[in-house]
Amino acid sequence: MLEVLHLNRFQPFVAAALGVAAVGPAFSSRAASSIIDWNEVHQRIDGFGGGVVFLNPGSLDPVTSANMDTLFDTNNANQLGLTLLRVRIDPTTNWSNALSDGRKAVARGAGVLATPWTPPAGMKDNTNVIGGSLRPTQYTNYANYLNRFAAYMSSNGAPLKAISIQNEPVFVPTTYEGCGWTATQLQTFCHNVGGPDYQRTGYDARIGFVQPGQVRSNTQRSCGRGKCNVHRRTSIRTQ
Repeated sequence: MLEVLHLNRFQPFVAAALGVAAVGPAFSSRAASSIIDWNEVHQRIDGFGGGVVFLNPGSLDPVTSANMDTLFDTNNANQLGLTLLRVRIDPTTNWSNALSDGRKAVARGAGVLATPWTPPAGMKDNTNVIGGSLRPTQYTNYANYLNRFAAYMSSNGAPLKAISIQNEPVFVPTTYEGCGWTATQLQTFCHNVGGPDYQRTGYDARIGFVQPGQVRSNTQRSCGRGKCNVHRRTSIRTQ
């Protein structure tokens, strides 16, 4: 049996490696394990990593070079040798920390996954980064917003391996950033706007949904083509 680490549950582990007590919003501490049959292949796992999201204290972000060495290098037994970094797409377009962290990770051979916890407040039906949903009239603007983040990272030395449309779309927190999506909304967005518009940009990063099992079948029919895939946190992409 091999326990597969999920990125959300992996954040406290990264925090421990950085010498801090905890990170941002509370995450589930439920035990989880997976039975791996090496002879039955379902997905490609590109690596393992952690997120530098809602670090506490906030002064830990951007992550220092010394801490990045601990997380991503393999020069000694005290370094973790992670291969993936997850960054947050800030809804106010304050993306400098994500870029700094991404560049340091890429310099150490890691890939970067970017996830929004919420669209910008002005695109949502409640005009707030907490709660609410993306207004259908803003679908094209939101796709352009995600493209702009990908372009910003790519042109500044931190190209993305994958970009997500939404963190945990079926869970809408009430105390921190979030946004609700139904299966139909995800399907419509990706089929009509997100997938086609993103593919035209020519970026190498794949579009990914993170872990929404109950919306998997509907969205995969529309997003399974081109660069749009559904995946769980254990993998950066599935084939």
